[in-house]
Amino acid sequence: MPKIVLIGAGSVVFAKTLIGDILSFPSLQDATLSLVDLNGERLQLM
Repeated sequence: MPKIVLIGAGSVVFAKTLIGDILSFPSLQDATLSLVDLNGERLQLM
C-alpha cells in the first residue's frame, strides 16, 4: 500500500485539489495519506 505525505497541507485549496487528484488514480485509492503543516490550526480545517 502506498504512503503519501503532503507537506504544506494547511493550504486548503491546494491540499483538497491534490488529494482529489491522488484519489482519481485507482492504484492510489488505498494509499495512506499523511497531512503535515507547521500551522496545526489550518490542518484542522482539513
